Amino acid sequence: MTTLRTELPLADTRTMLCRGVRRLIRYPSPTLMLVGLPVVLLLLFVFVLGGTLGAGLGGGGGRTEYLAYVVPGILLLIVASSGIGYLLVRGQANISTSIVMSGMIAIGAVGFAIDVLLRALEASVHRRRGR
Repeated sequence: MTTLRTELPLADTRTMLCRGVRRLIRYPSPTLMLVGLPVVLLLLFVFVLGGTLGAGLGGGGGRTEYLAYVVPGILLLIVASSGIGYLLVRGQANISTSIVMSGMIAIGAVGFAIDVLLRALEASVHRRRGR
C-alpha cells in the first residue's frame, strides 16, 4: 500500500519558489516593466490627461470618475502580460482551445471572487459609517 508523503510536494514547491526568486533577482527588467508600465500609464492618463478626458464622461465627470473608468483597463494590461493572461495569449497563438477556455474560466472565477469580496468590504464600510 502506498502512503501519501506530503514533504515531497512541499520540497518541490520550495525549489520552484527559490528558482523563481533567483530569476527575478538575476533579471529584474521584466518585473520592473510589469510594475512600472501600469504605474506610468495610470499617472499619464489620470493626472496628465484625467481632467480633460474625465470631462467627456457622463454626469459631469472629473478626475475621480475618470480614475474609476481607467483603472480596470490598467488592471487588464497587468493581467494580460503575466500569469493566466499570458497563458491565454500563448494558448491562442498555439491554437490550444482547452488552454484558452480553462484560462477564461479561471479569470472569470477570480474576477467574480474579487467582485464579491469588494462588495462585502464596501457594505461593511458603509455600515460602520452609518450610511
